[in-house]
Amino acid sequence: MNTTYQLQNFESWVRRRFEIYNSIFIGLSKTEEGVLLDHFGEHVKQGILRGETPEGIIASFCTNMGFIQSEEETLSLLVGFIGVIERQVVIFDAVEDSAFDKINDLHGSNSLNIVLKNYLKSGLADDLLSTIKDLKIRLVLTAHPTQFYSGAILSIINSLDEAIKSNDIDTINTLLQQLAYTPFYNIKKPTPLDEAQSLIWYLENALYNAVMSIHDELFYIMPSEGYINHNLVELGFWPGGDRDGNPFVTAEITEKVAELLRKSILRKYYRSIRQLKKHMTFGGVSDELLAIEKMLSDCIYGQGSIKKEWLIEKLEDLDRQVVEKFGGLYSANMHRLINTIKIFGTHFASVDIRQDAFTHRRVFTEMVPAFANAFETKTEQELVDWFTGLDASLTDLSPLSDMARETALSVKVIKTIQEQNGEKGCNRYIISNCGRASDVMLLYRLFTINGWAEKDITVDLIPLFETIDDLVVCDKVMETLYSNPTYMAHLGRRGNCQTIMLGFSDGTKDGGYFAANWSIYHAKEMLSAISEKYGIQVIFFDGRGGPAARGGGKTNQYYSSQAKNVANKEIQLTIQGQTISSNFGTPMAAQYNMEQLLSAALKNRVDTSYSAEFEAKDRQVMNEIMDISRAVYSKLKLRPEFIPYMQKYSPLNFFGKANIGSRPDKRNQGGEVKFESLRAIPFVGSWSQNKQNVPGYYGFGEALRQVYAKYGEADMAGLYQRSRFFRTLVENSQMVLEKSNFEVTAFAQSDEAYADIWSDIRQEYNLSIEYLLKVSGSKVLMEKNPKDKLSVQLRESIIQPLVLIQQFALREVDKSLAEGLTERAEIYGALVVRCSFGLINAGRNSA
Repeated sequence: MNTTYQLQNFESWVRRRFEIYNSIFIGLSKTEEGVLLDHFGEHVKQGILRGETPEGIIASFCTNMGFIQSEEETLSLLVGFIGVIERQVVIFDAVEDSAFDKINDLHGSNSLNIVLKNYLKSGLADDLLSTIKDLKIRLVLTAHPTQFYSGAILSIINSLDEAIKSNDIDTINTLLQQLAYTPFYNIKKPTPLDEAQSLIWYLENALYNAVMSIHDELFYIMPSEGYINHNLVELGFWPGGDRDGNPFVTAEITEKVAELLRKSILRKYYRSIRQLKKHMTFGGVSDELLAIEKMLSDCIYGQGSIKKEWLIEKLEDLDRQVVEKFGGLYSANMHRLINTIKIFGTHFASVDIRQDAFTHRRVFTEMVPAFANAFETKTEQELVDWFTGLDASLTDLSPLSDMARETALSVKVIKTIQEQNGEKGCNRYIISNCGRASDVMLLYRLFTINGWAEKDITVDLIPLFETIDDLVVCDKVMETLYSNPTYMAHLGRRGNCQTIMLGFSDGTKDGGYFAANWSIYHAKEMLSAISEKYGIQVIFFDGRGGPAARGGGKTNQYYSSQAKNVANKEIQLTIQGQTISSNFGTPMAAQYNMEQLLSAALKNRVDTSYSAEFEAKDRQVMNEIMDISRAVYSKLKLRPEFIPYMQKYSPLNFFGKANIGSRPDKRNQGGEVKFESLRAIPFVGSWSQNKQNVPGYYGFGEALRQVYAKYGEADMAGLYQRSRFFRTLVENSQMVLEKSNFEVTAFAQSDEAYADIWSDIRQEYNLSIEYLLKVSGSKVLMEKNPKDKLSVQLRESIIQPLVLIQQFALREVDKSLAEGLTERAEIYGALVVRCSFGLINAGRNSA
């Protein structure tokens, strides 16, 4: 799509429509806050530019408007402003969603249609067919708490989207009124089951339709012979399976979530059978369809079970009858249903189990007491050998602690789920904080001592390497495993494939943005080489979040930038929080973003121009940028005032009170907040809400300054032109900087305890802008993504008053605690949390 045309569309279909519907909403609200918000927003903007304190800006606004208000009345006014702004963000989301096909190039160079047809025309049909047959992307939905919309609000957004598309003013009017009265936040924390039900909505209403549309498109484009790949798009599911740091996820919950998924997809089949039954009214066929319909209904209501293979066999037999006896009438409809069942089975999405390696070590000591001595006295290789030769079983779980018992049950429940949903229902177990081969062998023995025969372990054991230090040695960890006959026999039974997960969020928290991304890239190179040496097909599973600081950003660009020496059989990644609703929340958006991933995978594998390896000198420069940026970032995070600064100038202390996720915001609850115990989401989210966004750029600017001085402008410009990967990092970091605003916390310069750290972060922010513009040859940030820049700017302007109010509330909390006014501190703490809803939701265009 022509850039000028795209920007014109954004202006017409997004900005102007938002202004119209926002005006309608303000008029409908008939509240003082709605009428005054425009004045307040402008006053905040000017006050920030003058460097005033938050309390000064709010006080002068009240004075200018002729208000003489009590503290209670001022609080009420601010809460009213927050409520209006939250809903303005919803309106903007709905308007932007409704214009998706106007502001995104659905039929551009990265669409599946164009990519496939171009390859077919260029004589690469044979290569394309062989690639398509085993191509796969896997999207894994997680319940990570980065999305604040309730089910009711999501429903309103969806309805608004449709009403805006059809310009149904009456419905829009009604929905805006409904929006005004609908609460935004949860009174209590959701349970893991609540989270699962929320995300199943997306599976049913968006991803299911998108996957089927992609298969339909391939059916029409590809030559008739050769295209069969029911695994092209697979869906994964973490709610109810991810127990890392979440004590509320139990084996019982995991089984219930698998049941919800099974019943959800069976309902889809039930409706399709009913539709077929209306058309296939032929003798013998309609009776068989009625019997299948009844069996599906019984299974949905918990009476009996059904196997994917049986269902396919019955339908294929009926299809043969239709072709032979009834001229193949409606056979195409039958074929589509059969293909649907082959794609989704009776599982819909695969539940992944995840637990922390430290927890495994702790509970294994209870299950096999001899392990404690072995862990303390043996070398790593001796420990691997010890696990290899271990012959033990666990029959009585009653003496175990709750955690140990639940760990044993989580291993056992996988077998139950596989019996009900098929193997794909639950066949992956991820080990967080995996830093050694013995962690994987320990998990292997967790299965055998809990009732699994070695030959029957139909589960992939997936190490998750997260910290920079773990990424450096991950190839050695895998070589130890590949050298182990017992583990290699297990891989042989799993098709000689090894999935390895790499964590962007914790890597960034640990070493900074550039160091994490380059360390992961280099780790993929090393892991690809060592896996190829041992004849193992390695598959990378990327733990990516929405913002660049958690691995997000332009996903298509990232995957099309992988070199040939990085294994690329599949693309697997997590889809988290607001990225689910923004990129996969409607069938159109979901299909578009799936196609972006598939086209990246195709280009990377078929077109060699997309997969050039780094030249020696470029690799040297990248290594130096990594070393310098990591050192600069580490120096910042090791400052004694680093965490206290975050606690004072960001909502770090309040993440756990937002009631948006079932998982605690720290791995170890209670006590002093320590950097190591902080989870990546509240860490990155806190920097995002105070608009300093440290994890997304800090150290990058200083590193570029130093390598520029050493190598010169020509070499750096050459690196930018040659390396898609480097360009992607630069562009993603530019988006982070565009979302930053240090003026809103400029008052921190007068805080003697924290003035230096604020100034140092601001200096690195300025340096990063200077050198990221220089290396990209741009005059302004996000110059190469102008449509996204407009979206970011509009969202940031909407939420700027929220940022100011949150900083005001944080200062009042500190003031209250210093004066011993606990109740007052709690009131302002609640105001901090209220501001978070709109601030987080407004960041949905980060991936």
